[in-house]
Amino acid sequence: MSFDVGRFAAEMNGMDGFQLASKFRVRAHSPTGDSRFFEFTCHAIDVPGMTISTVPVRVLGYGVPVDAPLVPAYGETNLQCYIDNNGQLLEFFTQWQQAVVNFNYAPGQASAVTSNGAYPFQVSYAEDYVGLVEIDTFDQSGFKNRTVTLHDAWPRSVGQMQHSWGAKDTLSVLPVQLS
Repeated sequence: MSFDVGRFAAEMNGMDGFQLASKFRVRAHSPTGDSRFFEFTCHAIDVPGMTISTVPVRVLGYGVPVDAPLVPAYGETNLQCYIDNNGQLLEFFTQWQQAVVNFNYAPGQASAVTSNGAYPFQVSYAEDYVGLVEIDTFDQSGFKNRTVTLHDAWPRSVGQMQHSWGAKDTLSVLPVQLS
């Protein structure tokens, strides 16, 4: 059977075409601050996948083991954000990470410095730092067609910012990994 362009086009029209990777918006709702600006700075995101973890099982107690499904495991979410000149994005993620583990420390004052009611290097309860991240995708007409919601999200890693005198017209980017 040969490839039929007309049938392919009809199938794609029936599904309203393909999803464009550039048609998305990310909204983060952290417990620590205002994130209205966030959806305008995030220019790339990896929507997390899911893997079903398995355990080897011998069906009759002997013989060749087979993999049995156990629990779902979700991957990390990586995003790239443009850094604003006012430092709002950096402050947003610094405060959010500060809510996870208080890393505000001044030498010689380990017991005196507190942030969010926590002593230096004290880990908070999850209810004090987890947030909600919504990834909306849009069709070619601009209508929202799907929302992926990340529950109990928090910034595991705020990556390095790269600067170079040779990157004259390049925007600074902040990589962030959400757990």
